[in-house]
Amino acid sequence: MSFFANPSLHFISFGPQSSSHGIVLFHGYGANCHDLVPLHQLSHCSKAQWFFPDGPLEVLIGLGLKGKAWFPVDTQAFEQAVAKGQHHLLSQIRPQGFDEALQLAENFVNHLPVKKLILGGFSQGAMLATELSFRMSKKPEALIILSGALVDEPHLSSLLDQPENKKIPFFQSHGQQDPLLSFQEARRLYELLTTKGLKGHFVSFSGGHEIPTQVLEELNTFLKPFCKDISA
Repeated sequence: MSFFANPSLHFISFGPQSSSHGIVLFHGYGANCHDLVPLHQLSHCSKAQWFFPDGPLEVLIGLGLKGKAWFPVDTQAFEQAVAKGQHHLLSQIRPQGFDEALQLAENFVNHLPVKKLILGGFSQGAMLATELSFRMSKKPEALIILSGALVDEPHLSSLLDQPENKKIPFFQSHGQQDPLLSFQEARRLYELLTTKGLKGHFVSFSGGHEIPTQVLEELNTFLKPFCKDISA
């Protein structure tokens, strides 16, 4: 298959290569392709192919350690917001490098050897998966938004006006005490999606920037129809 011969991003994958169903999960800032692998291990959707790509950027995460990212973080703006006891909001801006990351991710997804696909991610990866789902010509079966954020609301809103995008169901989770990405902005993203006609499930939990057991359990429930279709 041409995808495996010429991938646009480094990745790891799990599950039977013969499966026509795929799930792509994009990691968060400073993590890497291994970070979300436990979601595959804890999921009941073992008959799907799971793909975990690496972000294109290498970033320092402290003590000489390095991780990957999809697009740069405006460190100065982030630190200024934290100093004021606030969150750095992305709803009215388009982050530097976001379009380049979307292009790489779209090329990666378009070459996957599967017929049906679910897109998702955590944190920065969730931001990427959200817009990617609505800009692709071949729409995913569903969208998974784990501790994401509302990015460039005017542009996203215009994408959501397209009739074919209103058919994508989504699962969203966010911690009420998330110190990095605003819970209120996550709710605003949910409200934007549902106001535009999408059907979604929002899981709020008492916690921070994480994926607790409660979220994993409800995510498995959300994935059941997709997984059942594989074994049918």
